[in-house]
Order: sequence, then C-alpha cells, then structure tokens
Amino acid sequence: MSKEKEINEIERIKSVLEYHFQKYKDYKYDSKVSSRKKDRDRATDKMITHANYLQQQLYNPLILSAILSGNQFQFEHFWKYVESDMPGYLMKIDSLLESLKSTENDI
Repeated sequence: MSKEKEINEIERIKSVLEYHFQKYKDYKYDSKVSSRKKDRDRATDKMITHANYLQQQLYNPLILSAILSGNQFQFEHFWKYVESDMPGYLMKIDSLLESLKSTENDI
C-alpha cells in the first residue's frame, strides 16, 4: 500500500471513529435522561452497538499498531471504557497521521 493510500485510509477510519464516538456519547446521554424506560433501554442498546463498532475499527492493523505502540491494553468490556479511552486513541491516530504526512513530505 502506498503512503498516500495509507494516509487516506487512516483519515477515513479516524473520521468514522469520531462519528461513532460522538454517537456513543449522544446515546449515553439519552440512556440517562430519557423519561421512558423503553427509550433509555433503546439508547443503551444503540450506545453499546456504537461501542462495538468502534472496537472493530480499532482492530484494523493500520490503527492497532498506532494504539499499541509498546503499551499493552485489552478490549475486554470495551463499551464501559469508551469515553475515557477513545480520546487517547484518537490522539495517537493523529500523531500517526502527522508522522506519515511529514515522512511523505520529506520524500
């Protein structure tokens, strides 16, 4: 895969991650404040669905290598820790993109 395609793919995945992370936060809020139990349950289900999708996207080899970067972590019960972990993952993806773009410009 060429550098340009790799950068484009990582940017695409990052935008997908940001979208689903925002949806996760929206549904988490709805699961707490909705007046009807049925709406809270539905919001909780959707929140977990978005968390599971985030987890799947983070397993992409291009992204996983940036997130691991020597640190060991686990995705067990990922949906419980999405809100605390995702900002750090997104920052690592940003730094990966910056380093790839700077090496592309050097060539």
